[in-house]
Amino acid sequence: MYYTIGTGQIKIDSINQVLIKKNEYFTLEREIIHLHTNKTTYITNEEIWFKAYIQDHRTHKPFAITKNLYITLYNDLGEKIAHKLFLVNYGFADGNFTIPKTLSTGDYVLMASTAHQENFTEDQRYYQQIKIKNLSQQPAEKTENEIKKSYDIQVLPEGGNLLEGVLNICGIKVINQKGLGVKKVVSELFEQGSDMPISTFNLNKFGMGKFTFTPLPNKNYYIVSNIDDTRIKTQIPKPQSKGVLLQCSLHPIKPMLIVELKTNEATLSSIKEKQFHILIHQYQKTKGLTASFKENTTAIKLAIPLKDLPFGTNTISLFDHNNNPIAERLIFNDFHDKIIASENIKTTIKEDSIVTSFNIKSKNLLVENASVSVSILPVETISNSNHKSIINSTYLQPFINSYIENPAYYFQNVTKRKKYDLDILLLTQGWSKYNWNNIFRDNIAYTTEHEQGMTLKGAINRIMSEKNNLLITSPENEFTDLLLPENGKPLRNFEYRNLFLKDSTSLQFLINDNKNKPTNSNIKARITSFIPPEFSEKVSAINKSYFFDEKQKTNTNTDMAKEQLFQSAEQLDEVLLFAKKTPKRKSNTGAVISGRHKSYLDDGERKAQVHLRRYLTTRGFAIVPDVGLFPFKVIKKTNNDTVSFKFFVNGIQTTPFIGKLNGINLENVEEIFIITNDLAHENSISVYGANINSIPTEQHVSKITVINGFQSKKAFYTPKYKSYDSLFFKQYGVLGWIPNTKKNKNNEYEFSFLNTLNKEVKIFIEGIDQNGNLISEVKIIQIPNTL
Repeated sequence: MYYTIGTGQIKIDSINQVLIKKNEYFTLEREIIHLHTNKTTYITNEEIWFKAYIQDHRTHKPFAITKNLYITLYNDLGEKIAHKLFLVNYGFADGNFTIPKTLSTGDYVLMASTAHQENFTEDQRYYQQIKIKNLSQQPAEKTENEIKKSYDIQVLPEGGNLLEGVLNICGIKVINQKGLGVKKVVSELFEQGSDMPISTFNLNKFGMGKFTFTPLPNKNYYIVSNIDDTRIKTQIPKPQSKGVLLQCSLHPIKPMLIVELKTNEATLSSIKEKQFHILIHQYQKTKGLTASFKENTTAIKLAIPLKDLPFGTNTISLFDHNNNPIAERLIFNDFHDKIIASENIKTTIKEDSIVTSFNIKSKNLLVENASVSVSILPVETISNSNHKSIINSTYLQPFINSYIENPAYYFQNVTKRKKYDLDILLLTQGWSKYNWNNIFRDNIAYTTEHEQGMTLKGAINRIMSEKNNLLITSPENEFTDLLLPENGKPLRNFEYRNLFLKDSTSLQFLINDNKNKPTNSNIKARITSFIPPEFSEKVSAINKSYFFDEKQKTNTNTDMAKEQLFQSAEQLDEVLLFAKKTPKRKSNTGAVISGRHKSYLDDGERKAQVHLRRYLTTRGFAIVPDVGLFPFKVIKKTNNDTVSFKFFVNGIQTTPFIGKLNGINLENVEEIFIITNDLAHENSISVYGANINSIPTEQHVSKITVINGFQSKKAFYTPKYKSYDSLFFKQYGVLGWIPNTKKNKNNEYEFSFLNTLNKEVKIFIEGIDQNGNLISEVKIIQIPNTL
């Protein structure tokens, strides 16, 4: 077989080579993203609250590598409204952003993506449709006559082909101008030239259905769909005179997949005894079968136990005897129960809150470790009508090219009817999202790695001595480092990777000479992270548990990474103190110094403690971030209180720096004055010494602002409403949002929300356990009567 790809050809000699190519294609991990939003209809100036679940496509477990998640809000014209960056923590991220008050009422889309997803041809980003209402704008109501209605009617043969002389199965899909299924459609099948319908069939509420017929040679067929008292005619594609059909179904009673191959008499003589290959696959999981047509046999039927196939969407691909893919069908296997459920939901009233607890079970066993998010809305809400399901995002949407309307329908309170509708959905999809052209393509280049933070690159635009060093600080991000020249080469360029910097914070750069005396700096630096092609702007989010990975930091003057000098804001082992150089302390030092607060240093203390950092540490002092030019300050915790101290060197107020291990040598310190609890003076620490380094001034410092950083987390707050009995609250109000439910002392999952004296509320639950099992539920819970 030579399979044509673009202008070249790829030789596929055997079905084994097909398997090798397919497995190679899915070797690199792919991220599956699901967003659980607290609702899907918002009022301007409201907060969109969300939790993101990122899974490994191979194991369906939380994906721990990627740290950067981009979320973008688009309007219905595709214009970007907001774009933000959020930190992923072991496969989970949660956050919020405010809807601008200036937005117009209309339809919008939230898109969640990672940089790594840009490696793949298939669009694997997550999309969530939402509605936004601006109550200050007069809605522009359109009359029925002003709305231009249009319909798209598609007839889709099962497997992708129609064949003369055999029973064919066809799917049909009717969507409107918004891409939504049209309800209450009745369709009829006609042979060209006849007024009598061959069959009549109803479409489901998503505008989808199926029908069967046996097309005859030299005959044409069409469908007439009755929509809003209008009859719309759709021509059926002309069937092939020769070929093979692939038809699949789930056995109505037994847990079996039925795969049937059909051909006609005109084809049989040319294909009999030739092997056809059937691959049933999901990513790298594959089951292979072979079949051949015998003399006088135009149909082959195979039964495959569902237990042998992976849970979720499976693709059945048919290859002919030349290893060409000629037909494909998607089916959903729910035999392996990967769905977990809540039970024993209890509610109690505690002060002004409702406390709700529940268990989660998987195959009658309690789930001990699950990450679960819950949205609580009024029971009459209309603000979450397009709820998406983590089950859909994981096991259905990744394999389908088109938009799925209300996917949660197929996985909540499952019935035979819903299973039938899901199969109709898959029948109308045609070929899988993963195109064989791309799978067979050689030398697939992966250009973007999993992002883990941001990159800082800089250049020193001045002649440097090989004895100069560079101090970089960002107290808001708890980051400080000192770059030293190496191998006798002066500093020129520098680069840090894996920085987790908060939006709108700053980085300061200070160059010092070999005596740690500050000198004028001229530094150009920029902070970068991946921007997908259609993105041009980022806003931010961060989790404070991640700041800097020393293994990824590099000095471009050397092949060796420098040792990270900073771990914690309160490690005085790394204090670097700058002071103005003075010849000797004079006695007239002013109000800062008071004899009864003086601390003398003897030679034993100098030898025992060596550095000023250790001297202060032994007395319970710590260095923490503050605001200002060099935003650090000295504090001391006493009697459950924290006291701040001004810091003086040789009589001049300055700021203690974190980032240099040796700090100030006590050999250079003559006296230290510590003033505390004095009504006449502010709390202060004054250090005197002739050989203490100079104090840096603003002219010595270069700064940059982080404009594309991570956003700080914000706690959810329940909005205030004029009335909890109003129609507005009942339809659009928000009662609670819990991105991460906690376990109580009874090992139950528990959350609480404001008691508004309503008799019942609606909760939306999404989550995943440690084994990759999923929960997606909508429940109404009763509130106990307090009277």
